Amino acid sequence: MLTLNDTQALASEVVEILTKEAKIQSISVGNYEKIHYPKYLPFFRFIVKKFGVKDFGNLMIMQTKAMGGMRLLTMSFTPNLGTDIPYLLIDCMSVGKKRAVFIEYYDHTEKKQVPISLLKIARQYEYLPDYKETSAWYVSLRTKYSLIKGNTREEEPELIKMLLKTVKAYGKLSQNVSGDISENLNKLQTFRKRMIKEGNPSSKILTRVLGEKGAKSFYCNIIMPIKEDEKGVGIR
Repeated sequence: MLTLNDTQALASEVVEILTKEAKIQSISVGNYEKIHYPKYLPFFRFIVKKFGVKDFGNLMIMQTKAMGGMRLLTMSFTPNLGTDIPYLLIDCMSVGKKRAVFIEYYDHTEKKQVPISLLKIARQYEYLPDYKETSAWYVSLRTKYSLIKGNTREEEPELIKMLLKTVKAYGKLSQNVSGDISENLNKLQTFRKRMIKEGNPSSKILTRVLGEKGAKSFYCNIIMPIKEDEKGVGIR
């Protein structure tokens, strides 16, 4: 049975589901594949993977192990071909008795259409308790069909179902949207610049580990590649 604590198994399941919906190809991340900080007695351990997704863009999956038993799984779905689909950021967390899954959509598209398949999932799981998070600049930018859910281990099976259904629906949607719109990419890049400048909890950890310049490079080339020289050799 899948758990939020077993980030490796969960990441593999996500890739398997996405592979059934789209053609994907692994892309080398070089020295970023395994990161330890500090080097000899690490507080943080990261395993990073990057994929090219045909007719969509890029996917990054990052597993994080931190002191205190915290486990994080971060997935960044970047539609860098300019198609009409929102950017998707997923964070899964397991620490102590807490379990949470954040499904965050940021709609940078011109048309601002609400995907029915994603809206259905949001309505299906709206009964789950909302995770209490602190206020931040990016919260108001999320779409209304985003899901910030979690509380205790009791919700874990439903949180995982919610996650996997989202990946399947988003993967299918990514192959059935049109558009090669430069304005979509311009707005996506504006959002990325703000994310780099103002940050979120994950980016603050990366800045601590990689330094300011290193974190910016990691964000542009691994987490949210947009320009051609950032995407890597993958499927187009």
